[in-house]
Amino acid sequence: MIEVCRNALMQFPLPLVLTDSAGVIKEINKAAQNLLQIPAKKADIDPHLSKVSFYGNVQGENVFFKADILPVSYKSKSSYLIFLKKNDDLNIDQVLENIDDAIVVADKYGVVEKMNEGFTRLSGVDRNLMIGFNLRDIVAQKIILHESSTIKALELKKNVNMNVQYQTGKHVTWTSKLTRDEEGNIEHVVSTGRDITELINLEEELRKTEALKDEYYIKLKEFEEFLGEGRIIHSSEEMQRVLKTSIKASKSDSSVFIWGESGVGKEVIAKLIHRLSDRKEKPFIGVNCAAIPSELLEAEFFGYEEGAFTSCRKGGSKGLFEEADGGIIFLDEVGELPFQMQSKFLRVLQEKQVMRVGGNKIIPINVRIMSSTNLSKEQLIDNRKFRQDLFYRLSVIPIYIPPLRERRDDIIPLIHFYLNYFNKQHGSNIRIPQNLLMRLYNYDWPGNVRELKNVVERLVILSDAGEVSEGNYDMVNQFGMDVDDKAEISITKLMPLKEATSKIEEIIIRKAYKEQGSIVKTAQLLKVDPATLHRKIKKNHIKINP
Repeated sequence: MIEVCRNALMQFPLPLVLTDSAGVIKEINKAAQNLLQIPAKKADIDPHLSKVSFYGNVQGENVFFKADILPVSYKSKSSYLIFLKKNDDLNIDQVLENIDDAIVVADKYGVVEKMNEGFTRLSGVDRNLMIGFNLRDIVAQKIILHESSTIKALELKKNVNMNVQYQTGKHVTWTSKLTRDEEGNIEHVVSTGRDITELINLEEELRKTEALKDEYYIKLKEFEEFLGEGRIIHSSEEMQRVLKTSIKASKSDSSVFIWGESGVGKEVIAKLIHRLSDRKEKPFIGVNCAAIPSELLEAEFFGYEEGAFTSCRKGGSKGLFEEADGGIIFLDEVGELPFQMQSKFLRVLQEKQVMRVGGNKIIPINVRIMSSTNLSKEQLIDNRKFRQDLFYRLSVIPIYIPPLRERRDDIIPLIHFYLNYFNKQHGSNIRIPQNLLMRLYNYDWPGNVRELKNVVERLVILSDAGEVSEGNYDMVNQFGMDVDDKAEISITKLMPLKEATSKIEEIIIRKAYKEQGSIVKTAQLLKVDPATLHRKIKKNHIKINP
């Protein structure tokens, strides 16, 4: 093996690099320093050697040189002597193949001279079908199925940009630039194509997201407008759950069954579902089943033909199901339907068609049915008041609206809302003091929101000054509303027995004190010692008013 002398290596006029067997550089001569543009002291190179090339990272920059590599001995150790060659003669095809973008080089006539593999990868067209051929002919023969940016640049005699989608599904943006000689004549067109498929897909996803956002924004605005009209004022978690279920129900076409006591707002929820549904542009027909005489139910719901019965309308009349076609029919107090009528309703639900009274023509209908009742499931079915099969048809989506006494967090917001509403309506500025507000809060509201609305309007109308007085407040009791004490003890939810006992004692003590007017007389009525009564009042923080 040849033994290398350091002095000879350093004086050699061509670029030489000496490495050990692991490729670590040991010596580098002046010519190599100049070629790599680094001084010997900073020759921090991480080289990779092949039989014919030298590739490395020099001060953060990748370098590539053709090289002759000779095994030698240096200081009695196996080493490599590397003769670096300038890249002047580097094959242009090698350069093109190492570029990810598509490259097309054409002469001034449009004949393809060079094309890299990137073009085939993006377009799906074999480059061997194009190299040496005129791009005009290639387009005419439909080898490529789109306009050529190269031809366009030659025709316009200027650089052009163009976006193309290939049959591979790839979106490519092309930039075609002209090269000219010293006299300004066109020599070549160099076109580069960059894959922008991911960008296009992201833009499409963004467009869809924006469209979805706009849709949600519209829905939100509609919902806010709906709430802004004052028809659904709430603060409680119970009503929040009702609204969430209602929004979900609006996305389907299944039947909805709404439970709740009178006055809780069953029709309000039904209208909310209609407002948020795809049927919002179609009719919402609300009907109180208990208000229609039983002998007229069939004609009202299914319609009738002329001559069906005495004094019927000329030409007949549509029924409520026909009137609601495409929209929603809301059957309030559905539990009051006669048993025989329930059978006919079941058939309408199953067959989605009606026949008018006195007619023989089948009329198809497209109606979503929502129902409500203030009766429990047990009261409906167990008492054999309602067909079980119809019940399950109507109650695919059940919604229970709790009474106000089970969602007291809604009472104060509702009072404030209706107070503002009636102040505007009557041109007044009535306020309710905190102590009276708390009495209203503690009231059970058996008539629920309907009763609360009535009471607030009455207070606004009957109050003379800017604030509701005790005298104005007492007028409420003339209509049977006992806002200070609960006239009856009712169980609305389970609680610890000790807590329940305290609440019952509070109700009885307050009511007795109101009747008797003194601790002594109250104690006598309740048959307890006055000291015991006083201790209970203090312990349970019972507020008593004569």
